[in-house]
Amino acid sequence: MISVFIERVPDRVVARSTEEVEEVVRTLLSGPEVHQMGVVVDPHVIADLYSGDVTGDEEDEELSVGWLHVSVHPERRLGALNYSWTDGAEIDSWESRGSVGGEPLLYSTRSGNTFHADTGVTLTVVADAVRELARTGDRPTCVHWLQGVLV
Repeated sequence: MISVFIERVPDRVVARSTEEVEEVVRTLLSGPEVHQMGVVVDPHVIADLYSGDVTGDEEDEELSVGWLHVSVHPERRLGALNYSWTDGAEIDSWESRGSVGGEPLLYSTRSGNTFHADTGVTLTVVADAVRELARTGDRPTCVHWLQGVLV
């Protein structure tokens, strides 16, 4: 089971079954409806995915928890990933390392922060990482990671 929080979508999604996880994958890879961000139309789909039933409430902040941060640019067929884990006191972070270059993807539409330029991975890698997180609850092993990167 995974809990999914997609930027610009007010409700979290909880995917309990394989079919629901596949729906999350389709949503992340296909892109949002056109979202007007001021005068810029932004095609990024950005989400945080947690293993288990995470509500986003303050009680969750006290848990030892890991989460997968996903940024997808469907038009460019490109994604970038960050996995973070915290015990409530310290945080470890890993960023995807990929062979797909180009302009960096947004880390957040709110802040405008971007991933590093060499984090681009294929949409297949993004989809496999989401499925692996849902299946294992751990940092996906299908991704080449660089530890110690916080965006």
